[in-house]
Amino acid sequence: MAAVANDITNINLVSNDPPIDAKGAAALARKMLRNPDTEKLFLADNRIGDKGATAIAAILKDNTPLNTLDLRENNIRDN
Repeated sequence: MAAVANDITNINLVSNDPPIDAKGAAALARKMLRNPDTEKLFLADNRIGDKGATAIAAILKDNTPLNTLDLRENNIRDN
């Protein structure tokens, strides 16, 4: 069985195929809570939406090393 790295610092899932939706963003957020070493997260051009953005935002208070977050083109509303 291959080992899984626990110290991933950069995650790039821009224009993922299939696109990441709200459930995928929530799952990623849960994983990031267990891997607090992530510094850069690129999720532009997916289908995260408001719920997925909320899940990602919730980890920001706990994932302190995160210094770059790209959520462009994800159908996220301003309100």
